[in-house]
Amino acid sequence: MWFVSPNSSDYSSRRKNERDLKLDYFAHTVADLHRLPKRLEAEVLAELPSGIRTFVAEVDAECQLKPESEPRLDWGEIATLEDKVLSREEEAALRRRAWQIRTRYARLAGPDAFHAYMLSGPPDEKDPGVSIDELRADLRRLLAATHVTYNLALVRENNRRRVLKKLLQWGAGLCVPLLLIASWLMGWDPRLAGVIAVVAFFGCLGAYVSIQRRLQSTSDGGDPIIGILALHEFNVTLHFPLIAGGVFAVVLYFMLAARLVEGTLFPDLRDTIPGDATGWGKLFIWSFVAGFAERFVPDTLDRLVNPAPRATAAMPAAAPAAAMSSRRPTTTTTTTPAKGIARRATAFQAKAPTPPPV
Repeated sequence: MWFVSPNSSDYSSRRKNERDLKLDYFAHTVADLHRLPKRLEAEVLAELPSGIRTFVAEVDAECQLKPESEPRLDWGEIATLEDKVLSREEEAALRRRAWQIRTRYARLAGPDAFHAYMLSGPPDEKDPGVSIDELRADLRRLLAATHVTYNLALVRENNRRRVLKKLLQWGAGLCVPLLLIASWLMGWDPRLAGVIAVVAFFGCLGAYVSIQRRLQSTSDGGDPIIGILALHEFNVTLHFPLIAGGVFAVVLYFMLAARLVEGTLFPDLRDTIPGDATGWGKLFIWSFVAGFAERFVPDTLDRLVNPAPRATAAMPAAAPAAAMSSRRPTTTTTTTPAKGIARRATAFQAKAPTPPPV
């Protein structure tokens, strides 16, 4: 089987997904190599660097790479082997493989890049008059671009993980001591601290439910490699959405306590603590929403920082409708932050988005 056994001394649960991905991909590429006629297979092996030949021989002998050999296998070496196999494939197999390479490239590159590629006039594999050399050159370029995307995705994931961890360390190192000092100097009411803790809990709970829904609806677009990389990236940054959910819930609580938002949908926090069960229920629900809808509080803060300006002149007649819908509505009266937040709350309660301004 093409996996690293959990009983192996070199096994690491943190790298298991990445190891499985490399081992599976390399194993399938070696299988493609052995599907070539013996003469062509020998030519490919003769052109391979000695290190890749060693990996191929090890897979043939052991049915998998040894744990101590896997860290030395790079994605660039996998790309080299697959390119060499493609350069020697026979015409019938190459024409049948063309749609797979192009479909995978289309998913990775996106519709705009693939549309530009199609406008370049790629050779049609179904046309008998198309030269096999021309088709092979086109597919090799697409395969190279695909592997570059895979490599860059890994680099991006590793860098993003390091940045987020450093950000969390600095944030915790600065905010937690300041919060403790402030609570000691101000002598906070224990009831207020308890309310904030419960609000943060419901925010984290909302973020947890949101993560569950996101995982259930995750799609790899037909490319399992991208799907595995996305799940691996999400796994190592899983705690950040939970922390953000708690923080957003606390921020929303202070906005409610400051009476920046008022209405029947929101709890009355004149004494910083709800006065009845209805107020507690509303507070918990909105705390949950703050963690569940990750854009709710940031969008609300944007409305507070950048309120809609008063209209001083009519919009130009040539302004496209798309540009107008992407901006906040410009009216003859100022839209206050409280009204903007209440409008978002009403839209959420009705489970329907607010229609864009015309």
